[in-house]
Amino acid sequence: MKTLSKLIAASLLIVSVSASAFTTSETIETPVAATKAAAYEQGVSKLSSLQGSTPGQLNYRLGTYYGDIKEDTLRINDGGFVTVQERAMTDGSIGYVGIVNVDVSFERNENDR
Repeated sequence: MKTLSKLIAASLLIVSVSASAFTTSETIETPVAATKAAAYEQGVSKLSSLQGSTPGQLNYRLGTYYGDIKEDTLRINDGGFVTVQERAMTDGSIGYVGIVNVDVSFERNENDR
C-alpha cells in the first residue's frame, strides 16, 4: 500500500511540474538579401546567435512577451532550422529572406493570488 501511495504522489508531482513548463515555436526573419546564399548565411548566423544566448538575451532577441516567466528558464530547444523565402519587391526585383525556426521552452512563475 505504501508503494501505491508513493507512486500516486510521484505521478502528481510529474503532472504539476509539466504543467508549469511551456514550449512554443518562434519564426524570425532576416533582412532581405540579394541572393539565396546570402539569406541562408544570415539565417544560420542568427540561429547560431540565438543558440548561444543567455535567457535574458533570448528574451530581448526574440522580442516576444511570454508573460511572467521564471528567470533563467527561457531556452532554445535542439532542432532549430533555417529556410530561405523568395520575395518579389514592389520595384519588381527579387529578394531573399532567411527564415529561422526555433522551439522555445520556459517555465512560468506560479502566482498565489
